[in-house]
Amino acid sequence: MREKAVGPWEVDQVWLFRPSVRAFVPDGHLSHFGRDTVRHDFCS
Repeated sequence: MREKAVGPWEVDQVWLFRPSVRAFVPDGHLSHFGRDTVRHDFCS
């Protein structure tokens, strides 16, 4: 059986997962337009 690779554990780590822009920037902010524009250009 193959072992799973797990990153190092830090006791003082604040976030379990990387934070999303949506967690810090209110709806309607210009940064959401920029994010969506870049996503659309690179993903299509």
